[in-house]
Amino acid sequence: MALLLLLATLHGSGKSSIGLEVIRQMYSNDKTVIKLNQVQDWSKLINPKSNPVVLIDDFLGASNTSLAGILEVKPLFSTIFACVKNSSTKVVLTIRKSIYERWHNYLEESRLFECKHVIDLTAEENSLNLEEKRTMLRNHLQSKGIRVLRTKKETQKCDEPSIDQFTVEAIAHTNAHQFPLLCFLFTKSDKHLHLGLRFFEQPRKTLVAEIDSFRKSTEAKERWKLAVLSYTAVSGNVINHRNLNMDCITIIAESLNLKVQNRIECKRVIADAIEELVNDYIRMTTGSRDTYEFIHFTFLEATVLSCGLVFPELVVEHCNKDTLFQLIRPERYTEREGEVILRLDLDCFESLAKRFISEIIFDKKIIPHVLFHPVMEDTEFSEQFFSQLESSIVNKDLLPSDVYQILIEASKWGHLRTAKTCFSSGIPQHVLEEAVNYASYNNHASVVELLVKDLKPDPYFLQACSFGCDDVVSILFKKGFIRDLELLKEGIFRSSKAGHSKLTNALLNVYKGCLKASEFKRTVLKILYDAIEAEKAKTVMDIISYQGLDIETEDLIGLVLESCYSNQLEFAEYLLRKYAHLHIENRNLLKLFKGSRLCVDLIFELKDIFCLQNFFSDENIKTILISANHGIYIIEKAFARFPNEVKESVRSSPVLLLHLLWIGRHSIVSQILLENTDLLQIVQDLIKQFLGKYSIAEFAAYCGFPSLDLFTGNESCERLGLLSCERLGLLSCCIEGFRAQARLPDLEPHLGYLKNAPLHGTVNFFETDSRQLGYFLCLQSLNDETSKLNTDSPIFRKIMEIMNDHFESETLSFLKNEDNLLSLRLLTISSRKLEVLKMLRTVLLQHLDFANIEEMCSVNKLMT
Repeated sequence: MALLLLLATLHGSGKSSIGLEVIRQMYSNDKTVIKLNQVQDWSKLINPKSNPVVLIDDFLGASNTSLAGILEVKPLFSTIFACVKNSSTKVVLTIRKSIYERWHNYLEESRLFECKHVIDLTAEENSLNLEEKRTMLRNHLQSKGIRVLRTKKETQKCDEPSIDQFTVEAIAHTNAHQFPLLCFLFTKSDKHLHLGLRFFEQPRKTLVAEIDSFRKSTEAKERWKLAVLSYTAVSGNVINHRNLNMDCITIIAESLNLKVQNRIECKRVIADAIEELVNDYIRMTTGSRDTYEFIHFTFLEATVLSCGLVFPELVVEHCNKDTLFQLIRPERYTEREGEVILRLDLDCFESLAKRFISEIIFDKKIIPHVLFHPVMEDTEFSEQFFSQLESSIVNKDLLPSDVYQILIEASKWGHLRTAKTCFSSGIPQHVLEEAVNYASYNNHASVVELLVKDLKPDPYFLQACSFGCDDVVSILFKKGFIRDLELLKEGIFRSSKAGHSKLTNALLNVYKGCLKASEFKRTVLKILYDAIEAEKAKTVMDIISYQGLDIETEDLIGLVLESCYSNQLEFAEYLLRKYAHLHIENRNLLKLFKGSRLCVDLIFELKDIFCLQNFFSDENIKTILISANHGIYIIEKAFARFPNEVKESVRSSPVLLLHLLWIGRHSIVSQILLENTDLLQIVQDLIKQFLGKYSIAEFAAYCGFPSLDLFTGNESCERLGLLSCERLGLLSCCIEGFRAQARLPDLEPHLGYLKNAPLHGTVNFFETDSRQLGYFLCLQSLNDETSKLNTDSPIFRKIMEIMNDHFESETLSFLKNEDNLLSLRLLTISSRKLEVLKMLRTVLLQHLDFANIEEMCSVNKLMT
C-alpha cells in the first residue's frame, strides 16, 4: 500500500513543517505535490491517476470540530483510502491530538485511521530528546544573533541581545509540546527573551498577556496594534488596509478608546500598525500584495481569547465561520487538554442566537453545524436560540422555504426540538414526506413519530426494515401506526434479506403471536430461503438459533441446496451439522447429490455425518447417473474415495458398465475390466440384447473408448471371438459415434435415459472434455493402425458430413488449415472438440488429395 501518514499533535509542535518535509521527500518527477486547505477539496482537485502526493494540514479544523463537521467529511475518508489503496497516491494528514482524541470513535470506523497509519508526535518515542531541543534552541538563537553567555550577570551588562547558558539548559529540559514554535517565538521578541524560562512554562498565557498588554498601554499607537490583530483574527486571519470593513474596525477602535476621524486617516494608522507588527505577529500572504495573516495560528487563537475579554459581542457578530464554530463555547463548557476556546457568558447568548439565524438564512449547509454546536448543549442558550427561531418564523424573517429546509435538515440529523419548532408553523405534505423519509432512513424515531401522524406510515416502515432502523420500527409499532399483517410480513422479508437479524427476530416475535404455529413455520422457512438467496447466511443462523426452529429433513435438504447454489458452503455445513440428528436417508442424500458441484464436494467432505461407503450400491449409482446433473463428477469422486464399493456395485450390476462407457468414464471402465475380465462376456451379451448389431468393441469405439485393446488384444477377447473385429470397422464406428454425438435411441431407454425424463437432452455427456479426449485418442490409435483406405470409402463421406455440420460454407477453409480465417466460428467450438475435428482432417488428407476433397464438398452441398 502507498504511504498513509497521520500526524497527531498540538499546534506549534512542528506537524505542519514535518508534513511538508515528508511530502518533499516523497516528491519525484512523476508525482504531483498538492497541499489542500480543506479535506472537502479532495473530490474537486485530486485525480488519483496522476499519482499525487497530498498534504492536508489540520484536516478536521485548526482548533476544534463538531459532530456535524465530522459527519460532513466522513464519507470522504473512504474515497481517500480507496485512492491510497488502489493507486500510487500518497497522503499526509495532520490533526490536533485533542481533536483526534475527541472524535477517535468516528475516525476509527474508517480504515484510513488504523493504528499502523498513525504517528503521534506527542508520544514519548517521537518526542524531541534533550540534545535535539538544546540544538534547536541554540540554532534559533544563533539565527537571530543572540549571544549565549556564561552567567546572568554577564547578560545584564551586555548591550547586545543575549541569554545565559543556564537558562538555555533549563529551557531544553522543559516538556513543552510546542517546543519548535516556542523557540521560534522566543527568539523573535526581546520581551520573550527577558521572560526566559517562564515563556516556555506558560506559553499560551504569556502570548495572551502580551497581546492584552497592547490594550492596557496608554499609547494610542500600541492600542492600534491590538486593533489590527483583533481585526485580523475576527475576519478570519486576513487584513488589507486598502480593503477594510469600516463598520467592524470602527467598533474595534471605539472599544479600545481610539478615534476614527475618517476613512483615509484610519487606513493610514492601520498601515503604520501593520508595519510595526510584521514579522513579529503577522506576515504578508503569498501572492497577495498588501494582504497579511498571522505568522502562526497560535497568535490568532491568543488574539481571539484577548478579544473575548474586551468585546465578545464583536467577536460573535463579526468573526468568520471558522472562529464561530471552532473556538466559541458556552461559559460552562468543559474544555479538553490542548483545546483552545473562547467562553461566552449569558450576556452574549442573544447575539450568538441571532448570528446563527443569519448564518442559516445565508447558507442552508450550515444548519447541522448550528444544531450540533457545543453551545446548543447549554440549556439557557438553546432556549434563547429556539425562542429566536420561533420569533423569526412568526415574524416571517425566515421565508417558508427556509423553514422547510431547516425542518428537513433537522429531520435528517434527528434534532427533535428544531423539528418541533418548524412543524408547528404548518408544513406542506411533500415537505413532510421528504423530512420523514430522511428521519426514517437515519433511524431518528422521535422525529418520525412527530411528523408521520398525518402521513401513511407504510413506506417509512418498510424503509426502516430494509435499513435496519430498529428505533423507527419500534416506535411505529408502539404508537399503533402499523397494524396490517401483510405489511408486517413484508417488513420481515425486507429486514432479513438486508441482513438485519436483530430486527428480523423482533418482528418475528410480533408476527408469531398473530398466526398458527404451522403457518408461522411456513413463513419463516420462506424468509430463510429468501435470506439465503440474498447471501445473508449470518442472519439465517441468528433466526434459526433465536427462534429455535424445528426443521424437518425435506426443509433441511432444500436450505442446504439453496446455500450451495449461492456458494455459501460454510452455512450449508452449519445446517448439516446442526441438524445431523435427522440422519439423512439415501433418498434424501440423492437429492443433495442433485445439487451443484460444490454441494457434491461438501457431502464427500462431511465423512463424519454421511456413511458414503455404504451408499454406492448399484441402484444408487444408476440413479445418480440417470438423474443427477453432475452424475459423472459424483461417480469420479466416489471412485477416488471408495473404489472398492464402486467396483463391487459394477460387478453386481454389469449394466453399469454400459452407463459408464456411454457417458465417457473411460478410466473407470478400464480399471474395472482389467481386474474383472469375466465381465466382458456379460457386457457383450447385454450389448447384443439391447443393440443387436454391435459387438462390445464396436460399441466401445462408438463411445470413443480409447483403450480398445481391452476388447481386441487379450486371451479373454480371443475366447469371445472378438479378435476378428477389423480396425477399419472400429474406425467407422468411432466416427459415426462422434457424428451422432453418441446418442443411441435403442440403448438409452434400457439405461433409463427416457425421452420424457428431466435430464434427457439437457445433460450432454458428449460435450464433456473427457469424452472428446476419448474420441481423439481413439481416432488417433485407429488411424495409425489402419491401412490406406479406398477413395470411395463411406468413412470419408461421414467425415465430410461432420465438417459441413460444423463449418458449412467455410469447410474448405478449415480443411486447407486456414484456421485464422475461421476465428469467430472456432470460438464456439471447445478446444477438445477442435482437436477431434483436426484429427478427422488429418484422416482425410492422409488418404485423399485436395481435388477429391473439393469434389466431395461440392457433392455434399448439392445434396444439402
